Amino acid sequence: MKLKDFYLLLKKHFIPDLEKTGRELDKSEYSSERRGARYELKVRRATYNTYLIEKEKYDDLMNSDGRVYFINHTPKGIYSWNLRKTSEPDWVIELHPNTTDTPDISGEITGKKVWKEVGYLFLEDATKLLVV
Repeated sequence: MKLKDFYLLLKKHFIPDLEKTGRELDKSEYSSERRGARYELKVRRATYNTYLIEKEKYDDLMNSDGRVYFINHTPKGIYSWNLRKTSEPDWVIELHPNTTDTPDISGEITGKKVWKEVGYLFLEDATKLLVV
C-alpha cells in the first residue's frame, strides 16, 4: 500500500476530515480539525515488534496543540500510538537510509545513509485499529 492509499482509507473509514498539514517537506503529516489532532502516517512492508520514529518528528508533533498520533499500516493491521499517552522512547543515534536527500544530524548529506536520532515505539503499546 502507498501512503496516499493509506490516507484515503483512514479518511473514508475513521477520520472523515483528515487532511495534509500543508507542510510541503512533510509528506506523511496530516491533521483533523474536528478532532483537534495531528497524525504521522507510515506504511510498512512488514509487521515488527518496534516502530522507529525520528526524534525531530516526535518533538515537532509533541510541540503542537491537541492530540498526537503515530499510525502505521502493516501487513497484519493498522496500529496507532497516542503519543501523549505513550512513554517517550529512549533516543539513540543510528545510521539509516536517506530517503529524502536531507542532511543528517551533523548537517551533512552523506549519500545513501545518514545519522539520525531515533527512538522505537513498542507494538504492545499500540491500539490495533483494523486487521488488514
